[in-house]
Amino acid sequence: SAQQLYITASNSVFGDPWEGIEKSLVVVYGVLHNTELHGIGVKVVKENQCLRIHIDDAVQQKYCNSNGQINVLGACYGLKACTAKMQGLVQQKKLVVTASNNVFGDSWYGIEKSLVAVYCVGKLNSQNLTSGVRTCVVAESQKMSIVH
Repeated sequence: SAQQLYITASNSVFGDPWEGIEKSLVVVYGVLHNTELHGIGVKVVKENQCLRIHIDDAVQQKYCNSNGQINVLGACYGLKACTAKMQGLVQQKKLVVTASNNVFGDSWYGIEKSLVAVYCVGKLNSQNLTSGVRTCVVAESQKMSIVH
């Protein structure tokens, strides 16, 4: 239905870009209501698990409306959403952080993780919903640098 989505995080659905490596599926999604962004959600599951998104799972988030400000819409490290932590790391129109267990915790012991950030610059609205959203992904131990 339009209220929910179920999908299995499997190689048969998405292909196998890293053969022999255990993967996860990260989905950052938004809910529009009357052309305004109502809420944002982040879901992550291990390979071969079912990801469930329900419209009520999205949460209202506060955004900085100033020009040039980086707004982290959703972020995940390993199997753990870390949106609020990433939002707190934005300073003076830049976000620089190393993807590490020391910073984000070890949500998937023994597996090399990645840090995923979905963000926009300035206010997100229905006019720039597709063109204004950007993604940055780095492997564990690598530095993520988003500067505007």
